[in-house]
Amino acid sequence: MMARRIWFLISMVNAMNVLVHLHEPLEEMIEGGTRQEVYEFLAARYAPMQMKLWDMAVASNASIVPLWIQNTLIVYNATTSLIEGFSAMEDVLAVEQDQIVYLDETMDTFDVANYDESIQTNVKLLHADEAWSKGFNGKGVTIASIDSGVRYSHEILSRAYRGIVKKWRYVDGKSWKHDYAYWITKSQNQTLTPDNADEVGHGTHTLGTAVGAQGVGVAPGATWIAARPFNSDGSATQSDILLAAQWVMCPTTWEGTQPDCSRGADIVSNSFGGNSSIEWMDKIVQTWSKANILPVFASGNVNGFECGSVLCPGCIAEAIAVGALIGGTTLWGGSGKGPGKDGVIKPDFVAPGVAIRSAASYDDKKFTRMTGTSMATPHVSGAAAIVLQKCRMTEKKCRMKEIVSTLSSTSFHDLHKPFLVPSTCGKTSYDKYPNNIYGHGLPNVGAAINQNVEYTAMA
Repeated sequence: MMARRIWFLISMVNAMNVLVHLHEPLEEMIEGGTRQEVYEFLAARYAPMQMKLWDMAVASNASIVPLWIQNTLIVYNATTSLIEGFSAMEDVLAVEQDQIVYLDETMDTFDVANYDESIQTNVKLLHADEAWSKGFNGKGVTIASIDSGVRYSHEILSRAYRGIVKKWRYVDGKSWKHDYAYWITKSQNQTLTPDNADEVGHGTHTLGTAVGAQGVGVAPGATWIAARPFNSDGSATQSDILLAAQWVMCPTTWEGTQPDCSRGADIVSNSFGGNSSIEWMDKIVQTWSKANILPVFASGNVNGFECGSVLCPGCIAEAIAVGALIGGTTLWGGSGKGPGKDGVIKPDFVAPGVAIRSAASYDDKKFTRMTGTSMATPHVSGAAAIVLQKCRMTEKKCRMKEIVSTLSSTSFHDLHKPFLVPSTCGKTSYDKYPNNIYGHGLPNVGAAINQNVEYTAMA
């Protein structure tokens, strides 16, 4: 059994919001199940343990939200005496105050005045257009964004949004129904409109690169959904990120009722991360993987001179971490490098991340350019969607490990020696693949769909 860790702050405040983590039961989670099967397994496993704490919280006038995606309770307005009571319970592994997480700062953000409808260079560098010409554009695949939100009415994003409702009686031909399509935290408590859907701009931009139409996104045929735990200042509480992670696996109505795992994400694109202390996301990533959901994370905008700088949870083996390139052949110096946790190779892939043009969040027809590993990440999410679509033509259920393997074995390797920053990390050189600089390289979607792969169907 793991040693018990009890963390809480002694302060003058009367109450605080905390996360109460309980020990994991001994039985193993099922491997390779559907989202619904994993949900049912976890909910049944955790509920009895969590009920032991419920009455204690209610008696102290605290409000409590149980999670099923991991064995954790979110307790709002917990008093010091309640925290001490939780800490004394044998089933409790840790009690910690709700933390704040920030989106990575992007660089060189500027507007793009004119719109060019040709396929963008960053998309061509992954040879996504070659896949499109053969009928593969991500159709039938759902990509979820956990970010600052998405301007769902943008001209390159609206058609792929699950929440669009087309009705002839509307002047613009569109209406919106956000059930199973969009989630915001209760604390944000606002009526969702296109203008307030993403007040940071980060999520709209990244999702545009994943699924945007008109040559902007890698997989324009995919469907997208979005969870917005991050506020207008780019901050989010740990608890809201956990709730968002749970929602993308089994989305709910706009009111938060009737979860439906069949409408959950196949791929979750996450352009955020933290240092190794962000262990609380590890269980989420592992659960997604068990449910055959691909977790894709930014490797991070970090000190470019440091090896082992890849952000977590992209640092763990179950996650896909994405580094950034200048163009298509040279590492962007600030890109997070491996090795990752327990010495695993990181990043897993690299993709264009400098001055990437994508959708702006303040107008349906505007575009901006941004720089960072956040911008690189959705390229790989889109690439995986296309390969998954190809797999589903022959198999009813495709394993994400094999999707990643197909991308890995067909990636582009002729990448240049990094300039100024390290070219060797964790005893792996940049020109020997996979390595802790470029991972498996730059995905080549055209080659990936042409590869003759016999995919293994899930049981």
